[in-house]
Amino acid sequence: MFAQNTKSSSVVVLKFSASGVAQEVMDLFYLELHEHIRAHERMHVAAGGEVTINDLMLMAGCESPSPECLVGLSDFVEGDRIVFGSVQKQGDVHSFDAQMFDFAEGGFVREIVDFKLRGDSRQIQYEIPAVVEALLYGDAGKLRVNITGSGTPRIFVNGMEKGRAPLVIEDLPLGEVVVVARGDDGSEQTETVALRRIQTAEVGFAFEDAVAAPPAVNKANAYLIPAVIVTGVGVAGMVVGVLGHTQLSSLEEEASLFVNGRSAIDGTEVTRADDLQSSMNSAHTMRIVGYSIGAAGLVAGGVLLVKAFSSGDSGDRAPQANATPVDASKSRISWQVLPGRDSFALGMGLSF
Repeated sequence: MFAQNTKSSSVVVLKFSASGVAQEVMDLFYLELHEHIRAHERMHVAAGGEVTINDLMLMAGCESPSPECLVGLSDFVEGDRIVFGSVQKQGDVHSFDAQMFDFAEGGFVREIVDFKLRGDSRQIQYEIPAVVEALLYGDAGKLRVNITGSGTPRIFVNGMEKGRAPLVIEDLPLGEVVVVARGDDGSEQTETVALRRIQTAEVGFAFEDAVAAPPAVNKANAYLIPAVIVTGVGVAGMVVGVLGHTQLSSLEEEASLFVNGRSAIDGTEVTRADDLQSSMNSAHTMRIVGYSIGAAGLVAGGVLLVKAFSSGDSGDRAPQANATPVDASKSRISWQVLPGRDSFALGMGLSF
């Protein structure tokens, strides 16, 4: 945590060490640094920046720029603070290191470490003000993250999670930052944004809510439910057929007793005979319809049961060693319907 100073401090900008950096880049860096210090409400520029920090340490007999050493440099400069550092170039990357030391506080009040700018000389010169602002104002960046779509991804800036988009993030380090949007399904999108002081940078991502995959369809269940329904209809049909068969047998017995060997009946018994015949016809129809529907339902239900068991074996359970797969096309179902005068028997057989 750097110390704070409320009065206007005079700042001496020392000569930075440079490696592989074009002179026009360094000249612009010094110009921007001086102008920003002059514009700062608590700082102003002091003369005496023609030497490097190494020159001053040599005069003071110091070996490293530690606070203990730097405090003694106040005898060699006319200012409250000094700014020093280095600039290095490798490829198209410029790296800036800068520190501001306050003699009265006895410590560093501002610092940037390995602040990188990428691009050609023209791009670097355009971004140099961000380096100076980062040194003088610290984390003063502001970023608005916009989202296209219905998603609300988590947002990370330089690896630190900041919340869910859309959102506005403040107190970010100035300069180049890496923004990552990570969806709930693990997908990521990355953007690099340059942040400047007193400007709200914007970045946008396109994200949709993750759609849950539809549940897998169990083929066995697809056949099993219809099989149960159709088989139930078949059983109900057989029950109706059995009731009709039983009723018909009872009526036939009653008719036999009614006739009782007579070759003719008198007029008073005609109505009874007609009712008896009508009931026998209805029972006979009930038996035929019941057995027909029952047989058809049981056969169809059995076929569906075979398919359900075959699908379940092939799709829901892992294959067992030395197991012979079931071939549904070779499966056979057989029914035995054995109606009697006063009873009914039903049998079903499955062969694979």
